[in-house]
Amino acid sequence: MAQFLEYSADLLRSVHLILPGWLSLVSTRYNAAGKGIFKNFDRYDEPKLPFPETA
Repeated sequence: MAQFLEYSADLLRSVHLILPGWLSLVSTRYNAAGKGIFKNFDRYDEPKLPFPETA
């Protein structure tokens, strides 16, 4: 039981570290789209990578 609690605590910690960045990435993309995420696709002039920040 203690091992399970330790594992779940580690999992929760990693999710807590990853989630805020992912949420901010999604929200900034949503705000950049203006009218919404999916209405922005026809405005792309060139093919872009999904995450240009990592390149």
